[in-house]
Amino acid sequence: MEIKKSNFGDILMSRSEGREAFLMARAYVFKKLKPNELIIPDFDIIKVLAPS
Repeated sequence: MEIKKSNFGDILMSRSEGREAFLMARAYVFKKLKPNELIIPDFDIIKVLAPS
């Protein structure tokens, strides 16, 4: 499964934004995963990615 990080915005900078993105993915995206399916993050149009 490919997860487009751009769905969460083009600037990913804070721990709270990361937590919010994870909770949304857990609620809607991860439930669709099949056993042993790979998760491929797509950072294609992300402008800034920084640790908190």
